[in-house]
Amino acid sequence: MSEIRLRGLRAGNLQRLDLNLPQGQWTAVHGPSGAGKSALLFRSLEPVARQRFRVLEDPQALPGGEEDWLPHVADSMEGLQPVLAAAGEIPRGRKKVEVGLALDLWPALLRVFLAHAERRCPSCAHEWRPADLHTILSQVDQAEEGARVLLFVHCGGVSSSGLLQAGWTRVRLGQSGLARLEEAPEALPVDAWLLLDRVKWRSEQ
Repeated sequence: MSEIRLRGLRAGNLQRLDLNLPQGQWTAVHGPSGAGKSALLFRSLEPVARQRFRVLEDPQALPGGEEDWLPHVADSMEGLQPVLAAAGEIPRGRKKVEVGLALDLWPALLRVFLAHAERRCPSCAHEWRPADLHTILSQVDQAEEGARVLLFVHCGGVSSSGLLQAGWTRVRLGQSGLARLEEAPEALPVDAWLLLDRVKWRSEQ
């Protein structure tokens, strides 16, 4: 079964709610105060999972058995997995926090982004995958001794004055050559590229 099927949930503020939740995916539960978020998580899913798989906490417990306690919570719950669950309550007076920060997801998401992310040009909708470091080095390694190598980063839409204050000096606008940031528009166009470095290629470097 690829989903959790919940029928007739009636814990807390839930009024005979039917719900399907996908397995193996992140699912966000949100809504106003009193909507039943805590009832769904901590008075329905968590206690039923703990009861069905109590052998995970108590080696002496027997799996299966009658579920005469279930009608107090729901008509039926199918697809729950034998996972360890910990009950908890959302504290009152909590401050807003990003999900990625609360769950420490940013490092993992960054790794996925770097491995699979694609770019899309806002002007022509062209899509491409950024080259990885090994691909870039293999291309540069074919350059002739003493060749001029320029390193850019896309900066479309960025404030030119902000880049100036950060110490940057040169930008390429479209297919034109290098221009001074002082002469560029305040909001850089979508095809603007900031010059990071320029070197003469030496194979021993």
